[in-house]
Amino acid sequence: MWFLKDLLGGIDSIRGIYQNVAFWAHVGGFAAGLAACMYLRYGIEARIEKAEFIAETKTNQRIGYGEGMQGCKELLEKQPKNPDLHLKLARAESRWKPSEEARRHYETAIRILLNIDPRKAAEIFDEYWTKYLTVMEPRYQVSLSRLICKHIDRDLAAKTLRALIDTSQPPDLFMERAYLDLAKIYSQLGRGDLAHYVYNKFLQKFPASRYRQFAEKKVGRGTQMTSLQG
Repeated sequence: MWFLKDLLGGIDSIRGIYQNVAFWAHVGGFAAGLAACMYLRYGIEARIEKAEFIAETKTNQRIGYGEGMQGCKELLEKQPKNPDLHLKLARAESRWKPSEEARRHYETAIRILLNIDPRKAAEIFDEYWTKYLTVMEPRYQVSLSRLICKHIDRDLAAKTLRALIDTSQPPDLFMERAYLDLAKIYSQLGRGDLAHYVYNKFLQKFPASRYRQFAEKKVGRGTQMTSLQG
């Protein structure tokens, strides 16, 4: 409107209606500024700043948070590895009930955070576990369970590892570590019977493992202790 007003004023000045007003200078300044913004791509930056503001202020609101979610999605197109954006979407999508889309965003955020902030990754997994009671792929879950054991709760770490070994994942090195870590945690918790059980399951599942001799020693000690107690 300002530009149109000056443009019309400039036309009128040519017709002699206005005098001593630099309408054309205003029009030229506006056009030059617009061209500079387009050349410097300020429009894109402005849209990003707007999306960031909306994502930050709207996502956590009870009303209108859909606008915040849309802002997060727009930003993810430019920043697909931003864990905070994935986390905002995960929480918004699962606000009323867990959803598969929210689950994917949780898992993406956790995978990214494992590389840049492992402790936060463990804290976010705790939140994820509360909502979904499920585990991630073995290569991520083993690391997460170790972090949980160290920083959050040993019992929770045991539950996650037990959930992992109860899945139908292929018997690879990560699954070997899951069994061994679980047995170790049970021992630390004073549950030698459960540790003995897990070591036996390990020997059945991984007969050619490089840790077989170690597990056999643990099973032997467990059997010996049981005999002594008897």
